[in-house]
Amino acid sequence: MTSFEEILAKAAPPELVVPLVVGGDQLNRIRELERDLANAGPPMSLGDRNPATVIGEKIAALQEEMRGTEVEFKLRAVVGREWGRLHAARPARARDESSDVFSDRLSAWLCVLVAKTCVEPAMTAEQVAQLAERLPGAAWEKLTDSAWALNYNEVSVPFSGAAYDWTANSAPTSRRPPEPESPTASSEAKPDRKPRRSNTTVTEDLRGL
Repeated sequence: MTSFEEILAKAAPPELVVPLVVGGDQLNRIRELERDLANAGPPMSLGDRNPATVIGEKIAALQEEMRGTEVEFKLRAVVGREWGRLHAARPARARDESSDVFSDRLSAWLCVLVAKTCVEPAMTAEQVAQLAERLPGAAWEKLTDSAWALNYNEVSVPFSGAAYDWTANSAPTSRRPPEPESPTASSEAKPDRKPRRSNTTVTEDLRGL
């Protein structure tokens, strides 16, 4: 029988790294250059560079600039009673509450969730709210959904198809079917629409978490 000390030594919160490209301001310029590339003609003279080459180099430079804005957010699940308090504070929509008011309250709670879960870079809930104002919606949802799933989902051994292909004949492993996706914090709360990111204010009751 496993002793309590052995169980305690094995217990550790799950972690996850979420890479996000936070700089999207060059995306439209890249699309414009791609259209120019499709219509690029031949060089005007033998001494000229190929216009397609010049445009391709501009696109490559802008792509590299965008890659330089990728940030890895290291998340770690909130544990024990701290998670209990945080989960209990997740807002539920009141009967007569407007969707705008509820979405703002939910957004404020999601900022606290990310701040509590993200260990690198360390951020306060107020700083997360500032970041949310600049992130595109898809990136913000990826960050908040990842933080929610890391905390809410049951920890289980993930199945690796690549590893299975290499070890199927040498170890008693079996293929496990994919697990259904769990609901996100936003979908469980069931707002009329996705939480707004504008004018997000972390209230005093959330600061106490």
